[in-house]
Amino acid sequence: MGKVQPPDGAPKQALYRILYSSDVPKSQSPDDIETSIETILRFSREHNPFAGITGVLVTNKRMYAQILEGPAPLVKDLLGHIACDRRHQGLRVISSHASDHRIFDEWSMAFVRTNRDLEAEAYIFPTGHEQSNIMAVSAFCVSVRRHLLNGTNF
Repeated sequence: MGKVQPPDGAPKQALYRILYSSDVPKSQSPDDIETSIETILRFSREHNPFAGITGVLVTNKRMYAQILEGPAPLVKDLLGHIACDRRHQGLRVISSHASDHRIFDEWSMAFVRTNRDLEAEAYIFPTGHEQSNIMAVSAFCVSVRRHLLNGTNF
């Protein structure tokens, strides 16, 4: 799988990364949840390459954590759509910041399913100190990337 590149002729835009978490609505059945995940992944993998967006979706079927990276206006717009999506409840932005490189450049939307309790906030302890938060998010991203590349548990 090649690295995701912006469409030919598209101006180079500043890279932006968002990590958010949200809850799966309690009203969703296990079949509804599976259908939601499949739909999210299919749509993301089809549309993200054209927008220059990369990332990863992590779920334990009770909540989602997702990292999106790409041009700031497009990532922010996508997050707005996700916030209005009925498949997500209680969306919380854990971190958002400019970056000089992609972490998930091989994937238009990678996917990790875990049976562990997934509390993205447990990995990220907002301190009010932006640099500490960025470092914590980077550590979380590196852990997820390592899992994807090596197929190991995290």
